[in-house]
Amino acid sequence: MPKKPQKHHYITSERANKISFLSAVIVFFSIMFYFVVLRGQPFDLAFANRAFAIGAVFLIGASYFLGPLARFAWNTFSPKLEYRKPLGLYGFYFAIIHILLSLLIVPGETLGSNGLSLFFGMIAILIFTLVASTSMTKSIEAHGFDRWQKIQRTGYLAFLLVILHFVVLGNGSFINRQLGQLTLAFAALVLLARLLVLAFKKSK
Repeated sequence: MPKKPQKHHYITSERANKISFLSAVIVFFSIMFYFVVLRGQPFDLAFANRAFAIGAVFLIGASYFLGPLARFAWNTFSPKLEYRKPLGLYGFYFAIIHILLSLLIVPGETLGSNGLSLFFGMIAILIFTLVASTSMTKSIEAHGFDRWQKIQRTGYLAFLLVILHFVVLGNGSFINRQLGQLTLAFAALVLLARLLVLAFKKSK
């Protein structure tokens, strides 16, 4: 018997949209605060570009993290599942801005020297584009819930590719920085939570 979508799969309240937007703003400016105030870096496009890239990881990661949290603490986190879609979309928008800014301000030779990182990033954004474009209610009706859910879950593969994008960036320079280590640790936690959900399903 095919599964049926629940309300949190297609209903997002105005409150959830507003709080998700505010969360995106807070994430961006918190990262810029770290760069500008704590590290004394200039408030310019280069560091804004980094903030959008890192912010995308935290927003998309938060979106994916809510599912496992609700699985293991349903009464506490199930009301928050409506935040998954707007948080994920704002993370996707951050990633698009990061790509556009990179093409605008990053020298061609720098882009060329990070070919593998760019490859992982391009595949990830293509998958995220598919996930984002099918996040609307019409897509559930068009694809059927089971197929739609499988499409949405390909985002975990894209998230893994994002981790690889950062790991090989600049010959590993990103993972040698404190903020880079924090970002990747959070991303790894999100993927670990998903693996625990899969393991729990198999044990049942």
